[in-house]
Amino acid sequence: MLLDRILATTKVLESNTLARHWTMRGDNFMSVHPYFDEIIDTLREMMDWVAEAIGRTGDYPVHTLSECLRLSEIKEEEILKDISSMVSDESLELKILVAIVYGGIQAGVFNPSMESTLTNFTDKLESHAWWCDQTVSQWTKVGPIRLSESK
Repeated sequence: MLLDRILATTKVLESNTLARHWTMRGDNFMSVHPYFDEIIDTLREMMDWVAEAIGRTGDYPVHTLSECLRLSEIKEEEILKDISSMVSDESLELKILVAIVYGGIQAGVFNPSMESTLTNFTDKLESHAWWCDQTVSQWTKVGPIRLSESK
């Protein structure tokens, strides 16, 4: 079921986002760390809605980590990276999740209510991906912002 794939991918993305959030270091820490809280909140809200939508169909949502890892279109992040790579990876994974949802919408898999709610979530996810892309783009242009230089 496509909703299980969406749920599993969202769960793995949430796990990767938390790992990045907890392990990021560097000059841009203060500009990125709080924003990842917003991404995590969106992912958790989406997971809850998708799991409940699956339950409303009479099925049980995917609920074990091993099932999520098996069904997810995103792989578990195992390597710690620099902050710029973390933000770039976040954007890529958000876009993968959006593409899965859009694929279901284009295929007509969802009823109108589900489609509307999922479209609202993808709007938020796309906004987060845009922020990640713009942030990395700014770093590429001006280099890292050092807190001691920003005063």
